[in-house]
Amino acid sequence: SGERRYIAIAQMVKRLTPENSVIFSMQHSGSIRYYGERMTLRFDWLDPEWLDRAVAWLAERGAHPYLIAEPWEVDDVRKRFAGTVTVERLLDPPLAIYEEPNILYMFDLVGPPPTPTAGIRGVDAGFRAIPPTPAPGLRLR
Repeated sequence: SGERRYIAIAQMVKRLTPENSVIFSMQHSGSIRYYGERMTLRFDWLDPEWLDRAVAWLAERGAHPYLIAEPWEVDDVRKRFAGTVTVERLLDPPLAIYEEPNILYMFDLVGPPPTPTAGIRGVDAGFRAIPPTPAPGLRLR
């Protein structure tokens, strides 16, 4: 039952982000792409000097970047990309917090600092099979 959170988080991302988003993630990258119809970028495969450049490049071309990470991943991002403008955004309150059964944070990497949110409860996907959504598309200007 704990694995249902991957589907619930992907559905949350789909609800809270525009279609033309890129989700920086690691642990949830596959499920967000599979169930959430959003393009993902593995932050752990990104050169530390390229985080700010990647966020800026995507934003300049109309793709809105977000970060989805569990607390241990946020710590890894802060260490790996220390000194970047993007990591400074992780000091702002998260855009959303998923609280069931584990905590997960969603950060907007380019928008204005959000107002703090109450936790978003997980959507119980149940024990039925959930089909994948259509493959995500990304339109760059």
